[in-house]
Amino acid sequence: MTDPHDHAHAHHHGHAHGHSHGQAHHGPADLLPALLDLDAVVHAPMISEATGIVAATAGRPGPVRSVVDLGAGTGTGTVALARRFPDAVVTAVDLSTEMLDAVRRRADEAGLSERVRTVRADIGSDGLPVDAVDVVWASAMLHEVPDPRAALATLRSALAPGGVLAVVEMDAPPRVLPDDLEALESRLRDVTDAASPAYHPDWTPTLVDSGFTSVTAHPLTVDATYDPDSPGGAYAALELTRLVREGREALSDEDRRAFDTILSDRGSAASSLPRRLHGVDTVHVRSHRTLWTGLAPEQP
Repeated sequence: MTDPHDHAHAHHHGHAHGHSHGQAHHGPADLLPALLDLDAVVHAPMISEATGIVAATAGRPGPVRSVVDLGAGTGTGTVALARRFPDAVVTAVDLSTEMLDAVRRRADEAGLSERVRTVRADIGSDGLPVDAVDVVWASAMLHEVPDPRAALATLRSALAPGGVLAVVEMDAPPRVLPDDLEALESRLRDVTDAASPAYHPDWTPTLVDSGFTSVTAHPLTVDATYDPDSPGGAYAALELTRLVREGREALSDEDRRAFDTILSDRGSAASSLPRRLHGVDTVHVRSHRTLWTGLAPEQP
């Protein structure tokens, strides 16, 4: 997102989302890589659904041969796109050399390195390093771009006529605690939401105004329970850690103590991060994102 980011990211990397974007990644450096990787595991069904929608939208004659994962993060979206489009070369674009290293490792592990290339670039200043692209995937990054309309113009010109732009954004941070702790998690969300603006606008009118056709918004949802010792449990622990760091000062003393207890189960004495949620029997991840698809206009 990039991961549904690639990728976890932006407000969720800071808005982990994915994000992952073609700009610099935001969020605590000790959390971000692990959170992005765990986000990929938890949201794998969502990412598969999203790439399936993109494949169905790509109605140009012949197979998809050129795909760009813009803001590739650790390569979740890159690998998913390479698998979805088996005839395509996928170009992963990111500003972070560390993230691009992770993309190459992930592609190699998946046996896809021959069809994945990486480019360090900033869409705002560098544009896209490829043209006549069949699919551009921009997960959890467009809201981070200083001038989205200029970025969309760049993407539209890079796409082949009839090529697909796919924009994925997180509607809000996922909820991860079980129902009996819903009130506690809601109070945390209240203070973090007050400190941050809405995660993204409705991109539909902006995409239409930017010249894309057949613009459609597709809701994406994950609602799943996990054992606390599973990757889903580790994801919940890191996601809550991120949010508690962000909202700690605004929490009541009682709620701070409650979260300190929940996040007290470290993997080792030297670790600053929890490995699971302490005293929580079940992790319940509820996550909502939106995928927008639009087509580059056909040549007259």
